[in-house]
Amino acid sequence: MDALTKLMRRIDRTDDKMIVLFEKRMRMVRAMTKYKLRHDIKIRRHDADIIEKTVCGFSDTDTIVYTEGLMRYLYAAAEKYARAIVKRQ
Repeated sequence: MDALTKLMRRIDRTDDKMIVLFEKRMRMVRAMTKYKLRHDIKIRRHDADIIEKTVCGFSDTDTIVYTEGLMRYLYAAAEKYARAIVKRQ
């Protein structure tokens, strides 16, 4: 197996792990949204603060803009999912 094939397989395994973590994160979003609905807690956006903290601690300056984009996507997906849950209630 050549070096490129090995790298591609490592990326595939990393992608698989990321999907598992994303699904876990979305289950937590669901649980948190349902909790907030049951306890009449306002569902608010706070992604900008968290993204800033995450990006500030990021050490790879070459990819920081992409990390920020990924974090923005994760928060947008979570917000959209939370809204869908609220609509179903």
